[in-house]
Amino acid sequence: MPSASLRSTPSIRLLLPILFVIAITAVGGCAATHFDDPVEAMTSRALTQAEVINAMRQAEAEQPDNELRLKALRNMITETGYTLAVRTEACNELLAYDEQAARVLLRLRLPYMMTWDFIEYLCDEATANNWTDFTSSLIRSLSRPAPMLDFNDRPERKALLTLYPDRDLQEIIFEYIRQPSPNAIEAEWRLKAWELLAKTGQINPLFDLLLGDPDPNAGTDPLLDELRYVADELGIIPITREEILWLRRLAQPEYADWWQQCKDTVAPIDQERRADIRVRHLAVLIQVRASFPEWLDMSHADLCAEMTNRLDGSRDFVFVHNVADKVLSDEGLQTFATWQDKLAWPDLLAVRLADEILSDPRVQQELMAQAEADRGDTSTEHGGVLTMQQPEGAAEPQPTVIPFSPRYRGNDYKFFAPDEMVVAGYTAPFHYHFHAQKANNREYAGPGLGDLQYAEAMGINGIVLTTVGSRSINMDYYQPAPRIFQTEQKMTDKQDSSDNEGLLKYHPAVIELGTYEVKR
Repeated sequence: MPSASLRSTPSIRLLLPILFVIAITAVGGCAATHFDDPVEAMTSRALTQAEVINAMRQAEAEQPDNELRLKALRNMITETGYTLAVRTEACNELLAYDEQAARVLLRLRLPYMMTWDFIEYLCDEATANNWTDFTSSLIRSLSRPAPMLDFNDRPERKALLTLYPDRDLQEIIFEYIRQPSPNAIEAEWRLKAWELLAKTGQINPLFDLLLGDPDPNAGTDPLLDELRYVADELGIIPITREEILWLRRLAQPEYADWWQQCKDTVAPIDQERRADIRVRHLAVLIQVRASFPEWLDMSHADLCAEMTNRLDGSRDFVFVHNVADKVLSDEGLQTFATWQDKLAWPDLLAVRLADEILSDPRVQQELMAQAEADRGDTSTEHGGVLTMQQPEGAAEPQPTVIPFSPRYRGNDYKFFAPDEMVVAGYTAPFHYHFHAQKANNREYAGPGLGDLQYAEAMGINGIVLTTVGSRSINMDYYQPAPRIFQTEQKMTDKQDSSDNEGLLKYHPAVIELGTYEVKR
């Protein structure tokens, strides 16, 4: 057991709550209460913070090897309900008792902690004491979303860059990813780390990292082997966990024909436009090549001009958006004009194809029939995929609606896509669902917050169909945020909540395609 306490180790604190300062002052400036059973006292919820810390220190002095004391200290670090002062005291006492065991505990628990003041404290300790063994734990923690924190201010990020001052963040993360493990949990963390890696800088360096220096684990690491295969075969890089799983499925033997179509379709596309291709664009590109090949020769400006002409006001527009966060509450933020310059070239192809499919009278008839069936079914919303298929005997592919039963029922305001639909969506360009709880449901037109979160998480192109009259359907296209991965700063700049222009860089895109009156 180390005799020297680490409590006196100097470290920089970025933020320490006033309560913490007051508590330490109280502990040091007043006569400490003596407890008959300090271990029992330190776990009491009836004592003040200062009294608990006094009990902890008395127990440390009198019963250092008491397993109940050590267990209580571990609980103070890992469980909820403790102040920063108590947690840091527990942390320091565990480190003083058995530093190696304490560091193992802290490394394992850091990626699961939700108390950001204590996470910041641990990051400070890691950098002050050069705990490079915390590298993987810091990366895992950083890979978790923290919507209320600016990425540049994340304490894990600052700790990593301090521990490795001669390396950039992408290099640090990639080195972690290059360490394969057969452990299933570790494999999942590596997927999340790759997603983090893709969000921290430019896309082109990822090609260099993957295809540059020889990897001693090449041929034995399924994750990086798959990523290299996709980069080499298609010239694109998946940037999210779901995209990796998506491409992993498409690379299986049963999709050999589809994979070849992907290669043949992507190969002629110039590198500048190819850099914007995401996995959700592959089905769009294949179907455009098969049915509307002239679109592939259209520039970004040409596609914008054509969609502007198609949405010239001759259709009825509802412009009601039910997103709970109000980001897109303004009428203009659902128009094609608002989004056109922020969408990449393959995004514009997706919008154009969606509009083509939804303009087909046969599709509209089928969708109206499903909407009416949905309205009579209060156990779930209805949904499926939209695609181009060539019916037997037909000369060319036709717009097609493929419905799916929900994964489970019980809520008339949600559609839970079954696994079969997710798999079908790997080779279909659009997921769709209805807002058809009543004939005129216009106040719920457009995707809800849950719909946008689903599109962002799953990486899909979505269509929401809202009944706004007995035979009228309003149609909205939505997709993941049209992020442009150019620089780390661009990805992580804070945006004022009143700055819609700034928020649109990171918010899922929503484009209303208008309302159709469907004849019987």
